[in-house]
Amino acid sequence: MVEGIKNIVELFLDKSKHWTLRAGVFISIIGVLFILDFTLDLSYNYYVSRKLENLEKIQILKKDYSADALKLKKIVFLEEKIMNKKHYSEFIFPDLSFPDFSFSSLKNSTIEKTTDQKPTKIVTPKNKTNKPNIRSYFWMLLSSNYIFVIVFVVMIFVPLTGKEQRTLKTISGWFAGLVVLSLIIIFVTWISFRIPLIWNNPIYNYVLNIMIHTVLIVLIAKNNKTV
Repeated sequence: MVEGIKNIVELFLDKSKHWTLRAGVFISIIGVLFILDFTLDLSYNYYVSRKLENLEKIQILKKDYSADALKLKKIVFLEEKIMNKKHYSEFIFPDLSFPDFSFSSLKNSTIEKTTDQKPTKIVTPKNKTNKPNIRSYFWMLLSSNYIFVIVFVVMIFVPLTGKEQRTLKTISGWFAGLVVLSLIIIFVTWISFRIPLIWNNPIYNYVLNIMIHTVLIVLIAKNNKTV
């Protein structure tokens, strides 16, 4: 572990190494740290723990200053500020809803309610559904980045194409490219969520995302040809 850190530091200090190699290694390290943190919930668990501790302290202060209206007002303000504070993952993934391939929301739903005597059926009318009409993060990401997603999938298999693709420079550049492309996909998806829900139907948002993404890719391709 120590030896690995030492080698990385020497790589950054070695001016004989090309800056693209050092940049690729740096981005790769940041990407690995982000993936580890996101998958293992390291910073999120710390964030939740600190939030709960602060809220517990707030409750004690509210009891201590219950007779002081001015201080109590400030304490309540701090409580709301702590409650509304979000982890970075909540900004990146505002809605982690998964794709729904069923059409149950378009049909009458029949639910059987079992009792001790006899099962009864509760029929939900067509115009009333318990499922909120929200946008799926999966489809928002895919519809607003479908070309980038295809490129990302292709890039994953690049190191398998040959031994010449497995050098330190190539691997670091490959991983850095995946990290940068992932950041672009996340940013574009975040932008797509800024568009309000169209006519209370997320399908229109998915179609609009596809159109915008296609137009942008065509413009970028034409601009590259003219350069």
